[in-house]
Amino acid sequence: MAPTVTTENKTVSQNRRSALFYTTPTTISGTETLMNLIDVSMYSKLTIQLLNTDATDATVKVYGSLKNEPSGVAGGTDWVQVGDDITLDGGVIKAISTTPLRYLHIIGTGDTAVVTCWVYAEQV
Repeated sequence: MAPTVTTENKTVSQNRRSALFYTTPTTISGTETLMNLIDVSMYSKLTIQLLNTDATDATVKVYGSLKNEPSGVAGGTDWVQVGDDITLDGGVIKAISTTPLRYLHIIGTGDTAVVTCWVYAEQV
């Protein structure tokens, strides 16, 4: 089951908004959804930050879609992987940034890694 995504809406200035999407730490056993489908269509800059607080490694894949209503699972025909696989060694935090997308979906694989995800989205 995918973790709950919390959203904090923020105001950067009178005409610019931003949001912080984040999850609670998720233990990965096999392949797990770390952040389920989130709508980021009103933002033009996305930064994804991933933290592994366990001693074991995890591999994380970030997927995005430009479709209005993407179907299927991340990695399917409506989705494209953003960047390369992200290897999170135990106790490591990593970040990537990307240009505008409509939807974002994050998946992780590992044995016992505990991963937390943050997505900062901003109108530029």
